[in-house]
Amino acid sequence: MRVVIVVMLLFCLAVVAGPAFAWAAGQGGGQAGNQSGAKEERLSRAARDVLSRAVAAQEKGDRAGATSLLREYVAAHPGGPGADPGADAEAEAAPAVVHLLLGNLLFESGEARAAVAAYGAGLAAYPDDPGLCRNLAVARMELGEHAAAAELFERAHDLAVSRGDENGEAALLYQAAAGWYRAERPARAVRALDRLLATGAPAQEGWLELLAHCCLENGDAARAQSVLERLTALVPGEPRHWRSLARVRLRRENHAGAAAALEVCTRLGAPRDGELDELASVYLYLDAPLRAAETLVRAHGARPDRPEILDRLFEAYARAHRAESALAALGRALELAPTADRLKRKGGFLFEAGRFAEAEAAYARALELAPADGDAALRAGYAALELDGLDAARRHFTRAARTPALRTRAEGCLRYVAGIERARREAEAALAAPGDAAGAADAAGAMEKARPAGRTRGAVSALGGGRPDAVVF
Repeated sequence: MRVVIVVMLLFCLAVVAGPAFAWAAGQGGGQAGNQSGAKEERLSRAARDVLSRAVAAQEKGDRAGATSLLREYVAAHPGGPGADPGADAEAEAAPAVVHLLLGNLLFESGEARAAVAAYGAGLAAYPDDPGLCRNLAVARMELGEHAAAAELFERAHDLAVSRGDENGEAALLYQAAAGWYRAERPARAVRALDRLLATGAPAQEGWLELLAHCCLENGDAARAQSVLERLTALVPGEPRHWRSLARVRLRRENHAGAAAALEVCTRLGAPRDGELDELASVYLYLDAPLRAAETLVRAHGARPDRPEILDRLFEAYARAHRAESALAALGRALELAPTADRLKRKGGFLFEAGRFAEAEAAYARALELAPADGDAALRAGYAALELDGLDAARRHFTRAARTPALRTRAEGCLRYVAGIERARREAEAALAAPGDAAGAADAAGAMEKARPAGRTRGAVSALGGGRPDAVVF
């Protein structure tokens, strides 16, 4: 399952331009607009002045100059709310908005490490400021410090809630979960997402997708399936969610549910490579071979040019008892790539269908391609027996006896053929004896019993029998 995680730059921007920043126009005693969620700060004249000059420099494209002004101011005004500002503006601690703007400028300049230091210093001075906490989380995420970022996102959420700020607080928990996921701590990610969903905010696609993935990482496939079912109900037109649901259902051995999900997935858009083949395999597992065949035709057309696909079509049609379609698929595969194994498979299918002459011919052709294949020779002998071709059967069994693993069985078959021939000779002699009607009748019965037709299927099954689709003959 592939999860899509969007880590947004949830920056809180210090509003330091335009009418909202009234003090920048020289209105003493004004208050800085601050989207950080912190309580409004009353700024000193010195703070207003440095912010005004920094904004002016930034608007002229002099980001380095703006950064330098703010750095110098912060260095000259350490401390925070706990510091004693006294009456002297020079002793006043740098307000949170200065730290926030400094960090933003550094981050936008590609100096994420310096931005972390700026936000961190501000948060140390103003530990209850949600904006500084949030931006520090974003900067740490940028540096790959995912666990630390996740902790900060959760803290920023809690600070925002404590101040009654409903704007964006749910998204903070999602970002926290993304951080925990990237830190390879899926259990913490699940906890953050559970908190998020418990807020009562309408569930979003990304939240549920991440939750499902983290549940899987946590080994909770049952919950992952439940979440994905909720997700597909929320966003029914997204193929990847149905694909993920199919994977989870397969993992839980819910093959029927997996097939249903894959059907929806492959109908919503162009299937991925191999996806319809996978669906066909699921249908075969579910013993729905005709659906498997239809799916393979959907994927590759009625006359594929790949022998391995034709082999699968043969299997599906054979299991669906579509004999002519099965033989057509196998025949096409043999045209493209004639092999002894495919010919033996054809022979086995024809033998089970009672088409013994065609079966023997298929086995004989297999022997042309693989002269040392004793198994093909043995099976050809059984087909010849069904046709009452004792001479042909003897030749095939003699050939099979050259294979050490089959020698005992082939020699037994040869004794069986010899026994039939002996019984027939004796019966023919009795029939030829004059004046013995009773003997002639017994001889006729003995000759009928010596006919091998119909008696070899058990022997063929013993070679690996069962349904023709399940066995390579």
